[in-house]
Amino acid sequence: MKHKSDGPSQETFVNEGDLGFLEALAGWLDVKPSGLQVARASGGHSIETYIVVGGDRRLVVRCSPRGVVLPTAHDVDREFRFLQALQGTGLPVPEPLLYSSAGRGVAGWYAMTFIDGVIISGKDLAGCYATDPNDRTAASYRVIEAMAQLHSVDWEERGLRVWLRPGSFVDRQLKRWSSQFERSLTAVGLDEDLIDGIRDVAGWLREHKPGQERFSVVHGDYKLNNIVLSREAPSVVRGILDWEMSSLGDPLMDLGWFLSFWEETDDPVIPFETFSGVTRLNGFVKRRELVERYCECVGESLGNITYYMVFARWKWMIIAVGLLVRRAQEAEGGCGVSESLPELQVVVPPILELCRSEMYG
Repeated sequence: MKHKSDGPSQETFVNEGDLGFLEALAGWLDVKPSGLQVARASGGHSIETYIVVGGDRRLVVRCSPRGVVLPTAHDVDREFRFLQALQGTGLPVPEPLLYSSAGRGVAGWYAMTFIDGVIISGKDLAGCYATDPNDRTAASYRVIEAMAQLHSVDWEERGLRVWLRPGSFVDRQLKRWSSQFERSLTAVGLDEDLIDGIRDVAGWLREHKPGQERFSVVHGDYKLNNIVLSREAPSVVRGILDWEMSSLGDPLMDLGWFLSFWEETDDPVIPFETFSGVTRLNGFVKRRELVERYCECVGESLGNITYYMVFARWKWMIIAVGLLVRRAQEAEGGCGVSESLPELQVVVPPILELCRSEMYG
């Protein structure tokens, strides 16, 4: 959900047949469907996102993806309800406006406010936006402070108890992602050493599972490229986006996930678009400093965050396998992939190296 522009300026669609939200949204805005300008902001297997301009309003519409996806993934209903619950908490989140559940042959969708700003998603953008190292330092701290603020929300007061599931959140995550990895292996050939390495990490995670878990609202995909910063002041967080994986769970899973994408100069380079390398630039603080600021904000010491860092990297290796398999399947017209994907042999090893250094280093 990267909506940074002032409106549809690239490819623009007007009243496209497969956009099931146009008529309802036009009625809500009190304009004709033909009067809407619609630009697709993202797509693929994630939630489909559109920027819509109608009358004097600019909105964002999020639609469930078409095609087969994991049962708990890409959930617009979940996203809408969490955003509703977080209104009035002081968190910088979009305001959900209109919701339509999925029906026969129709994807679920919702509309929300558009948040203008800058998303730092690569070295090139950081180089022309937050050029002052002091701005980068301030942005680093503000982003982690916003996470701590999220984890401090009283979820019972906000009516979110319905999302609380019995048992261990970490256990459920281990089971889910282990199962996802094994399913991916049926679709692609992967080097046996890499398979054994990923399974070894899973074994380490089971053996070292923390004895006590915290519970809070968790974002599920909290990282720098889901944060909108002010155009005028990089130290101001204007929006936290992409809430499709939000839940109630262990907040340290959020923290570990965030830190796993926060690269430092000594980290191995991971040749995948999600790892932009932007936080290697001068001014962005170290992971240790982010953890210290988080602890200050939540008012408690976390001890060793290593477990959650390893978990995040393990999870990302599995996600990378799934993403690259789907891309290969799409390139083959939906057919299965029988041979090893070269990209996997390049993307997975440096992440596995980081896991091992954190597990045994």
